[in-house]
Amino acid sequence: MTEQAEFLRRRRRRNIAIMAVLLGLVVLFYFIAMARMSQRA
Repeated sequence: MTEQAEFLRRRRRRNIAIMAVLLGLVVLFYFIAMARMSQRA
């Protein structure tokens, strides 16, 4: 495997990990918002 291919593979894995963290935060904020709205009702 060439050095550039290894670099691209690592960068792709890091991008997927960052995307997963951001998606998890979005889901977390969504559930927090739903919980707060249900308390007011």
